[in-house]
Amino acid sequence: MTFEIRNRKTAVTEGVLERTRASVLLILLLFPAAVTLAQAGGDQELKYRYLNLPPDMQAQVALVKLDRAIQAGGSQSRLQHLNQGRRWLTEAIARYGVYSGPPNQTNPTTNRTTQSIDPAASPFGLLTHLWRAKEGMIQHHARSQLHKAPSGLSPEMLRAQEKAIKDAIEAMRKAVAEVEASREWTVHSDGMFLSLQVPPGFKASQNPAYRLYLTWRPAEGGGVEKAVFVSVMPNKDNLQPHEYQARAVTQEREEHPDMVVIEDSHSLLGVPGSQFSHGYTWGNMELQGVIHHFNHNDNVWEIKYLSVTNRFDEEECEGIIRSVIRK
Repeated sequence: MTFEIRNRKTAVTEGVLERTRASVLLILLLFPAAVTLAQAGGDQELKYRYLNLPPDMQAQVALVKLDRAIQAGGSQSRLQHLNQGRRWLTEAIARYGVYSGPPNQTNPTTNRTTQSIDPAASPFGLLTHLWRAKEGMIQHHARSQLHKAPSGLSPEMLRAQEKAIKDAIEAMRKAVAEVEASREWTVHSDGMFLSLQVPPGFKASQNPAYRLYLTWRPAEGGGVEKAVFVSVMPNKDNLQPHEYQARAVTQEREEHPDMVVIEDSHSLLGVPGSQFSHGYTWGNMELQGVIHHFNHNDNVWEIKYLSVTNRFDEEECEGIIRSVIRK
């Protein structure tokens, strides 16, 4: 299944819509091959549950998935990065444990609690959990600095906790970097002030409407089945990302009357800006995509990931967005 890419620019934005079973059922009607009835209910609840795990539990789930990735094997370079990532991840877990205290024990600083989860049941990939473990630790530390309350701990214990959380965050950064490196993605640049990483199968193409335009075709041949578009536009109206998101929703609906919003405008933990996911039919093909906006200096940046539905890869999309470097 292939699709053509239009030579046009897309301006985008956010609308805050309720995630409801009715909206998922509408997607079912439009994209029966893309979403099953199980996904309309329980699977969505499962996704939200695993996305909202606290950082230490995100790290534990990631460790299970990392061990499985190592057992699966691969090139020497890949395994070297994965094993280094595991070393840093276990260090991060240990140091965060010093900071947060044992589970089920009252901790006046972190108020840590536990819940029962099955790592094997997570619908997400390894990096999805690693990113959220890292960003969750960073945000937890930031909140503790902003809202300091009497803890009853001695100055020595407080200093030890502060060192432990900083050590944990640094170890998580290194773990994420090693696992990301194991993917052996390719760097593409506009030759000026932006670059991003994509899986090796993506090829740079020329399109004057976009700063970067990358397409992916299956190895067995055929037409384009995935594409990444990056635009950088002057923010003349001084709008916020969510306002560009709202414009984009409107524009996509004008161009594709059957377009539905699959996931409302939201932010990725640790990533500036907002994004929404959507789907529509084009001829006899079902397409799914994500449009992300963020402001940088006096410009608004738009990253658009579009794929035939049966090739859509949520973690791949997030990885591309997270890889963008702004200068």
